[in-house]
Amino acid sequence: MFKYWYLKLLALILAIILWFVAWGMSSATKEIKTVPIEVKNLKGDLAYALDNYQVDIKVVAKKDKLDNLKAEDFTVSIDLGNWEKGTYNQEPEIKSPSGVEVISVSPDNFIVRIEDRAEKEVGLSTKIEGLPADGYLVGSSQVKPERATASGPKSEIESLNKGTIKIALSGEKESFNRDLKIFALDSQGRDIPSISFKPQKVQTSLFIFSGSNNKAVGIKPKISGTPLAGYWISGVLTLPSTIIINSDSELLLGIDSIETSIYDITGLSKNKEGAVSLIFPPGVSSIENIKEVKIRFELSSIEMTRELYGSINFINTPLSRRVTRINSENIRVIISGPLNLTRTMTSSDIKIEIDLTGKEKGESRIELKTDNIKVPEGIGVVSFLPNVIEITIE
Repeated sequence: MFKYWYLKLLALILAIILWFVAWGMSSATKEIKTVPIEVKNLKGDLAYALDNYQVDIKVVAKKDKLDNLKAEDFTVSIDLGNWEKGTYNQEPEIKSPSGVEVISVSPDNFIVRIEDRAEKEVGLSTKIEGLPADGYLVGSSQVKPERATASGPKSEIESLNKGTIKIALSGEKESFNRDLKIFALDSQGRDIPSISFKPQKVQTSLFIFSGSNNKAVGIKPKISGTPLAGYWISGVLTLPSTIIINSDSELLLGIDSIETSIYDITGLSKNKEGAVSLIFPPGVSSIENIKEVKIRFELSSIEMTRELYGSINFINTPLSRRVTRINSENIRVIISGPLNLTRTMTSSDIKIEIDLTGKEKGESRIELKTDNIKVPEGIGVVSFLPNVIEITIE
């Protein structure tokens, strides 16, 4: 029975090796980049913000199936479960096509902020993606209307200074008009899906022209003065942002932008829009006969973050009862807000209110929420510790 056992063992090892080789030849891995995150079950009066709005997924499947896989084939979602305002850490749920196994996801968890929803009117600008046909150049763009109302999480809305219309080009030779969607972009040019706009789309026109003796150049605003103390210029836009100039070809080589007349912003403390003239060098003109442009300044207050301690105040304590023990009488609160408000605040400006309605005699464990912390208008609560207190009621 055990005769030639070593041959049987060798045959088994060879079979296992062949199985792994066959499996490796029929299956492979692939990384799917920038799969968007979806959110579910968000309360209508609140908004969400994520530390990352996209993930990269690594999958394994048969090679013939991998070839056609795209980011749109996957659903990556975060269930907010009707959460209240606060900061949470959550893993995403991933749904993949049949026969495709997800072996890793990066990042694999997200910081989710549930905040009050805020609105803000912002100016609109355009972003060109792609190129026109060979020998053609992109000229000025215009959008109608020129402003839109952005809606989203308060922290994101406060830092947003414009909406962006993406204009995709693929070999065009003629100017055009299109109804295009408005996007909110972060400082790295990535979409912020938690921000929406009204209207969602605007009429966008783009001038495309032949490059002979013409050149598209930017507009360089000239500014004098400084805004009011406590404010800074968070954005400067001109409409249009580029123009087409015409001149001798040698002269065009040395021109990258056209300057404007000087605009004084001394003492400015709010957004402002005006008009400035274009200063053309001798022998240079605009082929669209543009002589002045609109200029728009977006101002933001200088933000300051501070750490203060707030004292706890109990309300609606049951009759004949009192709190005899509390494990932490002061709560460390991180606040953020405009410099002129934040720098004058003291711990007495922070009130932590805890409602004892319905609490019985004995020990209780109470979870603090942002709504328990009262701060002056214009100030935001970033975080607080501890977030759970223990009390004894006698």
